[in-house]
Amino acid sequence: MIDNGLYDEGYLVVIAPALNYHVQDAAEVYQAQLREPADNKVRFVNVTLEDTIEVIRLSDPAHAEALHHRYCNFWLVDGALELNAPTFGPARPRTHQRRKPRTQADGPTVT
Repeated sequence: MIDNGLYDEGYLVVIAPALNYHVQDAAEVYQAQLREPADNKVRFVNVTLEDTIEVIRLSDPAHAEALHHRYCNFWLVDGALELNAPTFGPARPRTHQRRKPRTQADGPTVT
């Protein structure tokens, strides 16, 4: 749409919880592969859900609170998991470490 002159600017936005390391890692890796933003091209932005809710809170506190309750209140999630723990079994510690985005200096990727 930008290339066709319908819009002057555009953004590809990823919004995910800060603790969702799968999405945060993927966004970092994706952003590391991008060129510097140019005029009249789509830009990439990674924003945490928590920051987005806080910005919404500036103009609509009730809506922000409802969003926080629905998507960021981990007491509810933890309580549901605890109720169903016999079904899931004991929790296992996270073994995955956050990766740093690869750079050209790291060399080629071996698959």
